[in-house]
Amino acid sequence: FGALCASISKQSAATPRIGHRSSASIMSMQIAISTARAKRAAAEKGYVVDPFASQLCEAEPAGDPLLHRGYYARHRAVDLALRAFLREFPAGQIVALGCGLDSSFWRLSATGAAPAAYFEVDSELVVAEKQRLIRLSPALLAAAGAAAGAA
Repeated sequence: FGALCASISKQSAATPRIGHRSSASIMSMQIAISTARAKRAAAEKGYVVDPFASQLCEAEPAGDPLLHRGYYARHRAVDLALRAFLREFPAGQIVALGCGLDSSFWRLSATGAAPAAYFEVDSELVVAEKQRLIRLSPALLAAAGAAAGAA
């Protein structure tokens, strides 16, 4: 579980230095928050079962029924794919690129289906926000610690 939120950045003259908030990084943070609000609303309205959505989103839930149905489809498809992969490869590793404020790791852990290793990669701002939210949530910390202890 070592690197729950890994921020990957290349250092070169052509790329911004760590700590510089590029417009792409800011946009990815805005998308992560908007998506988290919609996921939280979908969970609170019963479209999906996600007890962790509210812990990864401090903003008010938002979205309309059409958006909730879209998140249901995405949630269901990703969940089925992850679980099928882990059934076939129980010692498998998952790398979630552009993960945003997603709760897949915690949903898997809560059902005893956590992979051997789970890595999340996103922009520096999104990673920092997710780390902050994890530190504020005893449930998220406990699940992360249990997964680290099992590895």
